Amino acid sequence: MRPVIQSRTRFLLTGWALVVALLLSLGIFFALRRLENQNALAAFHDVAHERFDALEINVRLTLDNIPALEGFFDASEHVDRRQFARFAAKLLDHDQTIQALDWVPRVPRRLRLAYEMAARGDGLSSFQISDRLPGGELVRAGERAEYFPVFFLAPLTGNDSILGFDLASDPTRREALQRAAASGESAATSRIILVQEQRNQYGFLVFHPCYRGHADPSTRQRDATR
Repeated sequence: MRPVIQSRTRFLLTGWALVVALLLSLGIFFALRRLENQNALAAFHDVAHERFDALEINVRLTLDNIPALEGFFDASEHVDRRQFARFAAKLLDHDQTIQALDWVPRVPRRLRLAYEMAARGDGLSSFQISDRLPGGELVRAGERAEYFPVFFLAPLTGNDSILGFDLASDPTRREALQRAAASGESAATSRIILVQEQRNQYGFLVFHPCYRGHADPSTRQRDATR
């Protein structure tokens, strides 16, 4: 019986040795896996910070370009649709992050028809000041004291669906527009889905005010340009 006992002892010892080796291997595996995940997370954070910094720089450069439109309007007695398109095209050529540049005038109710007829006279035969329904369809805006429609727009291609849209009819856009008009500084919306987007792609709007006759914001005689 002695040889049998010795054989079983060797088997048990060998078995325990395999279990210990397996546990050690698993411990080393999970430790390395955890270290690998930590390194990957650190690398992810580094890349994220780099991209965020690059995005911040691009946004700042974009915001620096927008006031150029204010200077253009200030320096001009009258700006027509063609002049706006030509000037905006130069800004857009130097900044690919801007999807569109608009001029959004303050239109009192008594001047609504005059603005609509002027746009139609420029070749926009179906132009009207519009509201957006929950389903996304643009319809003729109801009667109210004033409107802030997209009147000039560049480029038209891919963005023409927003012509005439009253930005003040949307609470998010209206809040940013009012902040810009009251402060004299640029103001941005929170993240929104742009009206012209066919997919659920997010963006944001930046409004920069341009006052009629260089008036002080407190006079409330103002236009706004985005």
